[in-house]
Amino acid sequence: MLLKEHEGDRLLPIWIGQSEALSIAMALENIRLPRPMTHDLMSSILEKLDVSVSWVRIHDLNDGTFYAALRLSIDGSETDIDSRPSDAIAVALRTGAPIFVLDSIMEESSQTDSDGPIDSIDEDFLSELPDDVFGKYKM
Repeated sequence: MLLKEHEGDRLLPIWIGQSEALSIAMALENIRLPRPMTHDLMSSILEKLDVSVSWVRIHDLNDGTFYAALRLSIDGSETDIDSRPSDAIAVALRTGAPIFVLDSIMEESSQTDSDGPIDSIDEDFLSELPDDVFGKYKM
């Protein structure tokens, strides 16, 4: 998954699983299945319980693992729930919640394109990555 700054040219690559990638892609494309997927179910539960997602924040990077939290608003109070970034983002896309990344994480782990802002990553970029980058997930 690549997160791009709203105003800027930095990209934050985060490795995620295939099922999470599919869930995120379906939310981005507004594809609905006849039966709810896990993140659809989570979003429906939150809605039925009148709980809103205020935001998602990627707040830590430790030994190559990103950490995220969902801020939930429940009856006027707020609480943060620990989450994998991929799950938090999949829920945020379904609930319309904003997604934030701490600037220190962006400074440490983001990448930029020396030719200017990056609007997309094409197959040439992916094909140039070393074979060991994808590990067991290489297809």
